[in-house]
Amino acid sequence: MTRKNDSLNENVGLQDSQKPFQLFGLEPTFDIDETWLEDQFLKRQIELHPDQFYQEPAAQKEAETSFAEVVQAYETLKNPKSRARLLFQQKGLWPVPHDPDVLDELLEIEEDYAKGTLSADDVAERTHEAFDALTEAFAEDDLHAAGTAFMVWNALIRIQTPKAQEQQTLSH
Repeated sequence: MTRKNDSLNENVGLQDSQKPFQLFGLEPTFDIDETWLEDQFLKRQIELHPDQFYQEPAAQKEAETSFAEVVQAYETLKNPKSRARLLFQQKGLWPVPHDPDVLDELLEIEEDYAKGTLSADDVAERTHEAFDALTEAFAEDDLHAAGTAFMVWNALIRIQTPKAQEQQTLSH
């Protein structure tokens, strides 16, 4: 009897950092169509769900492992921060080196935002620009630029988060 997951999981069990990409048949890249990824994930969930193998304990156990690996790969790939981190790790660049000049600029942005001289819309626009720069740098395999863009993007997200949380707290 052929189990449904025999042919589906040739990539499950891989031990390298390309595993999440390979589980979905992708080349390692930052720019992923998230709708496509979600569709593929839902298909894999159906194909690999352990409940299909309830009459075969060994196959069910294998399916549980495969299912968990696919879920973890999906969670990693759908999150841009995790996806970027994975790509940096593949290149041996994690943690990302920090540029002191960029750090100084980010501190100024944070201070201006805290003082109210920089609007939330301005920070959101800069965050979007940093994300676009990160996407472009990875596409061009420019790891220095990707590292800088990641640092800026991540810092801008952190700058916005406390104020957004504070506003939510005040509105409740």
